[in-house]
Amino acid sequence: MKSINIKDLLAQCLSDGFSVESICKATSISPIVLHKYFNDLPLLSTEIAELKYLPVFLTQLYLNDPIGKSYIIDILDSLNYFFSVSDDTIARYIGINSDSLRVFLDDIDSNSVEYQLVSRKIMHLFLTFMRDKKHS
Repeated sequence: MKSINIKDLLAQCLSDGFSVESICKATSISPIVLHKYFNDLPLLSTEIAELKYLPVFLTQLYLNDPIGKSYIIDILDSLNYFFSVSDDTIARYIGINSDSLRVFLDDIDSNSVEYQLVSRKIMHLFLTFMRDKKHS
């Protein structure tokens, strides 16, 4: 298993041009705490707790393959589990046979235009459910 350093991922994120403000909005971390963490300054226990989502955010941003089938399957599973959206509903939303959503995703070529369109619709559905109203 590959070892990942969260501070290295944070450095990569900043190097790629993501602002401290955007990272803080996405993770609900205050800029002061993020600065202290990144610069190895002492953190209070409440500040350490504030950092709990940072590893999740950074690993999703840099270590997931958003084109891969397993990523789309994970999104489907999240829609099922967290939002109670059935595979049948998802299939109808994207315009395919509701009985064969998972089979369809297993059989389709991930480089095909059809797969790209279906995966975009699934990602759009997921983002619509995940969207935080305070940022809309």
